[in-house]
Amino acid sequence: MALLNKISILISLLILAGCASTESNINSGLWHYEAGLYGEAIPRLVRPITSFEKRFPHDERVSRSYLALGVMAENSKAYDKAEEYLIKSVESAKTSRPLQENTLRNAESMLGNFYLNRKKYSEALTHLNTAESISSKFKEKSILNSIDLDNISTALQGAGKLKESIEFSERALKVAEKTPEDNSYNLTKGIILFNLAKSNEENGNNTKAKELYDKAIELLTISSKENTSEQWRLDAALKAARKL
Repeated sequence: MALLNKISILISLLILAGCASTESNINSGLWHYEAGLYGEAIPRLVRPITSFEKRFPHDERVSRSYLALGVMAENSKAYDKAEEYLIKSVESAKTSRPLQENTLRNAESMLGNFYLNRKKYSEALTHLNTAESISSKFKEKSILNSIDLDNISTALQGAGKLKESIEFSERALKVAEKTPEDNSYNLTKGIILFNLAKSNEENGNNTKAKELYDKAIELLTISSKENTSEQWRLDAALKAARKL
């Protein structure tokens, strides 16, 4: 009997150790993902996520892990896998308890942007509209709502709905102006202005487009100095402005 008790205790300890190891890997993987260390993040997330989800199905880290895996898969051009992971991110975010609206917004936004990048505008709008309906309730982080509005504008632009695209860009600008102190203000407003300029150009209003491109360039010049990885956006705006 004593031997059986010892074996039972040992098994319990091994199970607990395994659970702790799985959870620590998820936490570590998410940290490495946020730090941009994808090579370190992938093995820490892809192996334990299934068992972690089974044990903690309503934990919001499930959604965040699938989102991270989806982003990294898309970055590696594994598009089928990326879509699979991002769909799981949305599904798990909806079942998280307590419901984390920011996590759900991020999952919907990322899946919407995935479809936007694939030029699947109808699918993109479904998820981008859902993301915007959530972020519209954010008071302290309204810059996220301006980003969501601009993403919708970009999808409408791609679908050839230029009038609606312009309307959403103008709404995005108004929301962005509520948080000029936000760290991403210059970049966000610069992107919105660039997209609004493009819609006006495609709509035949070159004078307005040139004015908007110039304003975008001012802000993107500032943001590219703050973050050199954004230089490509400035280059795109300069190239577009030179054509007019």
